Amino acid sequence: MMSDEPKFKPGDPGDSSALNKQTAAVLKRAAELIRQGWTQGYYADGDKFCAMGAIHKGYVDCSASPFVIQCCFDALHKQINDTSIGRWNDQKERTQDEVIAALEAAASLAEWKGEY
Repeated sequence: MMSDEPKFKPGDPGDSSALNKQTAAVLKRAAELIRQGWTQGYYADGDKFCAMGAIHKGYVDCSASPFVIQCCFDALHKQINDTSIGRWNDQKERTQDEVIAALEAAASLAEWKGEY
């Protein structure tokens, strides 16, 4: 006999809506951190972060589920169309505004469409 109960309860690690919200929250926090200070060539330099460093710091700040960090990386990979976030962040022509825009776009897709 099949149960009518959902496989996951809201807020469980496997609940996609919770995962989407957490992924978006971490990416938004990462964008805030980059807005406050951005660096190239370093994961973090004082209060400045590269894109990867900002995602990791955002993950910690948001106390997100362990599944979220990979979702964040996947979402940003789709936005930047590059397999290396570090390489993309460190490109000479890259700007702080571009990094912020990519993180915010990835957050929007994660939150509204569950794409990561």
